[in-house]
Amino acid sequence: MGLFEALQRLSNLKRAGWLLSKVPADLAEDVADHTLKVALIAMEMASRASKRGIEVDVEKVLKMALIHDLAEAYFSDIPKPAEERMDRMVLREIQIRGLKMATEELVVQEDLLRVFEEYLMMDSREAVIVKLADVLSTYLQARSYQVEHGIRTKHLDEIARNCEGEIPRILKMAGLTEEDLRGFK
Repeated sequence: MGLFEALQRLSNLKRAGWLLSKVPADLAEDVADHTLKVALIAMEMASRASKRGIEVDVEKVLKMALIHDLAEAYFSDIPKPAEERMDRMVLREIQIRGLKMATEELVVQEDLLRVFEEYLMMDSREAVIVKLADVLSTYLQARSYQVEHGIRTKHLDEIARNCEGEIPRILKMAGLTEEDLRGFK
């Protein structure tokens, strides 16, 4: 399977957390939608950081954001509770293998693998900014289900609460502040 097939799969793959939260399947966000949101949020966060004098490679941020969930085309969206119980090295190997499969015919494969490894290891400010965008996107989507759609389940509330709790820590790691969230939260 090539990149286009992987992208097609992501557009048909509903995020597991939403389904576990009893969000109706026709309303549940798919992985491709999530990836687009993460990429746009990450791009803006990187630009805000850059404007404040924080050195950040916006192109690398975009690459990371666009591929951060690409392996899910092969191995599905693993729910966070299951992911937390998995051996980190096994999970990392699965993610890398999936990315290799999705990008095997691309000229930029080696670059994407390097960037993805950096993201998995959280080895740079760019990786932290993408993680922030990922968590922020998930939080905003959870709040949308709660507020706009009236969905109130224990699991959905837990996702929103966990994300909300993580955001300040990741913001600090990125060198950003609550003010940098203006327009998102």
